[in-house]
Amino acid sequence: MTSIKQTKQPSLTKNKTLSFVASGVKGFTLLIFLGLILFTLFSLDKLIGSQVNTNNKSYLGFANLFNFSNLIFKSRNFAVLYTLIIFNFTWMYALYSSYRLWRYSLKFKYTLFLILSFWILAFITFGFMFWKPIGFETKPIFLLYEAVPFLVTLLINFGLELFIFIRTKKQTPS
Repeated sequence: MTSIKQTKQPSLTKNKTLSFVASGVKGFTLLIFLGLILFTLFSLDKLIGSQVNTNNKSYLGFANLFNFSNLIFKSRNFAVLYTLIIFNFTWMYALYSSYRLWRYSLKFKYTLFLILSFWILAFITFGFMFWKPIGFETKPIFLLYEAVPFLVTLLINFGLELFIFIRTKKQTPS
């Protein structure tokens, strides 16, 4: 009688587990994305302002949102729209980057670290948008500071893409 060794296939189990974790993280990322979009849409009155002449608390207001009739409204529209666009684009891009991170064959701990970094960056950017909305006391230099989270996101993505490119060129030099 010969004994036949039964070999386990740990890689198959590991791949199934990794696939399950990846789909769970992707689903959670989409849930975060939808939650932040809904929160942004329902909070536009705080960001733009709903009253203009009643108590002078509002910086722009919905009535003057796309009013470019004079220089004051042009500058206020620029400040509010720039803030909305740069912050929303930054957290959306950070969540998109964390969502598509699974297509690379990185080690699990690096993938998890980068995903958590992108999530934290998205939440920090989202928090900045509501922490200090554009108002009368906002200094113009603050508009430049708003681009910092976007530049950090681009820098992380550039470093990741450069790492993937160098690794691919080392594996297949031609």
